[in-house]
Formats: sequence, structure tokens, C-alpha cells
Amino acid sequence: MSAERPGNSSYLWTRSISAADLASRYGLGTLITASSEADPNVAHEGVWDNRVRLVGTKATVVVSNWGFRGADGLNSSGFAITGVVPG
Repeated sequence: MSAERPGNSSYLWTRSISAADLASRYGLGTLITASSEADPNVAHEGVWDNRVRLVGTKATVVVSNWGFRGADGLNSSGFAITGVVPG
């Protein structure tokens, strides 16, 4: 996950979260994919509008960016998932 805004050093951050930890926390089985997508229930634009979709072998879970931020101690709710690394 990452967020970036030119000229604001506290806005630029990257965080890695273990796929196994996410899978365990959300009851996914094995995490297959994680992505950011627009949340149709939020009036904001850009990353502030996102929610997280976690797809596993046992379940798919959609979490608001605010909820995901709180559960994982992220710097901001304005972030996007940039990839999943196996293992």
C-alpha cells in the first residue's frame, strides 16, 4: 500500500502487511488478491473514495479504507493497494 502527495513528506508512506496475517484476520483461507476499488457509498474522490477487496480461497471480504486503516495502523485512510507478494 502506498500514498503520495508532492511537497508533503508526512503524506508519502509505504506499508507492507503480511498476506498470511490478512488472511487470518479476515478468515480468507489463503489470500489470492488484494485490491483497492471505488466505494460507491462514499462521496469523496480519488484514494479517499476507496475500499479494500480481499479475495481468498475461503472468502471475499470488502472493507472500507477507514476500517482497514484502523485495523492495520496505517498513516491515512487515503491509500491504494499496489500489489500482493506471495509467500
